Amino acid sequence: MPIYLSILFLILTPVIMLIVRLVRPGFVYHWLLAVGGAGIAWLMVLLAGLQFPRTLELVAWKPEILFTSSPFLIVDRFSWPFAAGIATLLLAVILTDVARPAEVDWSSWAGELSLAGLGLFAILAGNPLTLVLAWTAIDLLELTILLGEVKEAGATREVVIRFSIRLVGSFLLIAAGLSSEDTGAGLSFSVTSPRAILLFLAAGGLRLGVFPLHFPFRQRQGIRLGLDILTLLIPAASTLVLLTRSASAMEISGLTAQFSSLLMFMVGCAAVLAATAWCVGVDAFEGRQVWVLATASLALAATLRAQPEASLAWGLAVIFAGGLLLLATVRNRWISWFMMVGVAGFSALPLTPTWGGADLFTAPFSPLLLLYWIAHILLLMGYARHALRLSGSFAGLERWVILIYPLGLGLLALVYFLVGWRIRPQTGGLPLALWLEGLLALIVAGLALYWTRRHDRLLHKARAIVEPIFSLDWLYLLVGFFYQLLDRIVGFITLILEGEGGILWVLLWTVLVLLLLARS
Repeated sequence: MPIYLSILFLILTPVIMLIVRLVRPGFVYHWLLAVGGAGIAWLMVLLAGLQFPRTLELVAWKPEILFTSSPFLIVDRFSWPFAAGIATLLLAVILTDVARPAEVDWSSWAGELSLAGLGLFAILAGNPLTLVLAWTAIDLLELTILLGEVKEAGATREVVIRFSIRLVGSFLLIAAGLSSEDTGAGLSFSVTSPRAILLFLAAGGLRLGVFPLHFPFRQRQGIRLGLDILTLLIPAASTLVLLTRSASAMEISGLTAQFSSLLMFMVGCAAVLAATAWCVGVDAFEGRQVWVLATASLALAATLRAQPEASLAWGLAVIFAGGLLLLATVRNRWISWFMMVGVAGFSALPLTPTWGGADLFTAPFSPLLLLYWIAHILLLMGYARHALRLSGSFAGLERWVILIYPLGLGLLALVYFLVGWRIRPQTGGLPLALWLEGLLALIVAGLALYWTRRHDRLLHKARAIVEPIFSLDWLYLLVGFFYQLLDRIVGFITLILEGEGGILWVLLWTVLVLLLLARS
């Protein structure tokens, strides 16, 4: 029950902040209210990890003839780690906001709390119906926040495109639920229909931007840091938990995704491209979207191979390791130690949070797995490269701020390893790849990073190659070319039909079509 109350606290705290703002406009302790609400919710989420699975039916929709399933929430081995990640990330964001007093106010904290509350609702969704409702609420709130944050016309258009793409992903999830219901399984994540599983994967891949490869929102300038990170990672977490559940359903039923080799190849190419962009990027914050895309690609690959533990490990890395690096805007030598914890957590070394993610590279072996191993190495290189860069300064900040700021980062690193210990593979009879993959990836990444630091020109050349790909300008030119070609073809046909022999041409084409149909 505590984890369900945490959602209530996260939703009610912004309401209290709004009431206080209206009653006492001069109130200056909104940050304490935000920390209090986020802290209580965080403790409740952690306590929920002591005992699961547990379920809570929200409402029983009647009549049962029309509504075979009703919304409910569930705390289990898949939802709790993601819930702990979102609750910890929210608290860390609010704690580190003290180092950015000029860009935060009560409205940003209210938005962060509300978004995290809806994120927990989505992560704890017990069936596709509940998840669709949560996705819709998240998308509408995110649309409202981003439209209020961005000012440029181009950025506003991209916000609407982002919302539209995610809406398509929601419709795919609805289609998957209906497909599973047709087979008699009901609206459930435990599906056995290959068609339903493919629709689950399509919905997740589309919302994450992995499949097909796309950036629905590139112009994120002008958004406050905390809101920017949460609007990026919370929707990702609500989708990654779907991939983990899909992998579990495939493992239990003995199914693998249809066309898995083709999908593995396409997702692997997306992983390598995104990881390269992350590795050669100017800084971590600029590459935050490719971080999500590349790491989520590893989670999607584990799902295609029906490996729920590996999918869970890579999905958590998106939230914990990514959040730790993105939040460290002020970074001195002491803070860099927290960054090294993030590198270790993402390394897939034994006893680290991503140790289970190395299961992706175990038998049955496929040459396509080399794409994902390369992506892991590039991600490690980029993470270490961005983590070692010193930036910002504590000069001019009060002493209590200097104490609170590292606390937020420390909590994120600590909970990451606690959750990682909870989901670690059980020792005994483990494949050799599970012990060696992280070590080999770390060694290769370290040597490659050392070599590239001595040859900076290679990074600039690689950046010049990768950036145009992710700008998608080439795609717009390609679409424009085909549009112009189609326009010319239509114009040519129109010119023929409007001529003196237009009717004769129509009769000739009609006869040819009938002859072709008759032969078939």
